[in-house]
Amino acid sequence: MKNTLEADSIVFEIRGRRILSDIYIQLETGRITGLLGRNGQGKSTLMKIIFGTLTPMSKSIRINGRYIQKPYLETNLITYLPQFNCFPADKKVTDLFKDFKVDYSVFVSRFAYIAYNSNLKFGQLSGGNRRFIETYLLLFTPGLFTLLDEPFSHLSPIRVQEMNILIREASKQKGILISDHYYEEILRTSDELYVLQSGKIKFINSNQELATSGYLPLSYSSETEFKSSS
Repeated sequence: MKNTLEADSIVFEIRGRRILSDIYIQLETGRITGLLGRNGQGKSTLMKIIFGTLTPMSKSIRINGRYIQKPYLETNLITYLPQFNCFPADKKVTDLFKDFKVDYSVFVSRFAYIAYNSNLKFGQLSGGNRRFIETYLLLFTPGLFTLLDEPFSHLSPIRVQEMNILIREASKQKGILISDHYYEEILRTSDELYVLQSGKIKFINSNQELATSGYLPLSYSSETEFKSSS
């Protein structure tokens, strides 16, 4: 069964400056939705509004047609990875896996070099490994949707590739919204793509549309070609 999240009629202002204007975006389980935009365009703001921790001037968040005021308060519904580390530094890594109901042994079997000691505390890990574990847990903990804000931050190129594989695996059961400055990874991973620009959101079908919208140079060429799968 497909589950759908719709974020509609979103308007947000800061000190009279309109950041988001009449935004509509849709997520669906089984699909990855990419969100691009230059710095300051409101990508993180939009995710916080969808999650329910930031209150805009107006919004309508619906899951399978049911209006939900604060999705983060409902069990097994939605998880959110902010730009900054969000787990307690003094918490043991194994305890974090228990808290999120994720199998630690499966993680160790694939990524032993990260969780090489069961007594490790989260704060003892490198910045890249902390980011990797945070994203992994939020992807595989029970829930219908996951919002990822800069999941590739501090990751080496090899870890970025591994994370892309994990995101694709998790998307078989979840709907995922992902935003990151590594835009080529977003193009490579996403089934749908939106761009935030000047407070508006636009659905994108190809690299050419990205160039036309001003997000990429008109002369841009890459082996990574986005073509909407919708």
